[in-house]
Amino acid sequence: MANEKIVKLDHLNIIKNYIDSKDSDSIKSAEYADNTIKLYNTIDMSGEAAVTLNLPEEMFLDQTKTVFVPDFSWVSSTYPGSENPNLDGKPVMVLAVKGGKGVKYSFVSLEKLGAKVSAEAGNALVMKEDGFYVSAPPDQTIFEYASDEEIQALFSD
Repeated sequence: MANEKIVKLDHLNIIKNYIDSKDSDSIKSAEYADNTIKLYNTIDMSGEAAVTLNLPEEMFLDQTKTVFVPDFSWVSSTYPGSENPNLDGKPVMVLAVKGGKGVKYSFVSLEKLGAKVSAEAGNALVMKEDGFYVSAPPDQTIFEYASDEEIQALFSD
C-alpha cells in the first residue's frame, strides 16, 4: 500500500520530543483553598501555578443583624468595621452581609420612602403609633350607614 513506509528511530524521536514539549504545558494537578483554584503543570503541585482562578467570596444576608431602625443612631461598636453614614435620627434599613471575612454593614436611608404629615393647622391626617389616621372635621357631616335590616324593612309589606 502507498502509506506503508518504514519509519526510522530518529523520526520517532521527533514525534516524542513534540509530545514531550506539549506535555509540559498540560495541567496535571489542581488545588482549591480560600476561594482560589490553582492549576499546576506538575503532578506534585510543585513550582508556580500555571493558572490561578480567584472565586468571589460567598456572601448572604445575616437575618439576625439585618433590621429596620426607625430612629437610627450609628455606633461603631454596634456596626463594627463600618463608617458613619450620617443618617442619625432617620429611618434606616441596616443590611448585614455575611461572608468569609465577617459581617459588612450597609445602610439605606428610607427617609424618602416615608410619608410626612404636614404640621399645617386643620390637617385631618395624623400619624398614630399604629399608622395614619384621618378624623372627620367637626364642621362636616358624618355619614351614618344603614344596616341590612333597615334596608330589608324598606321592601317588606
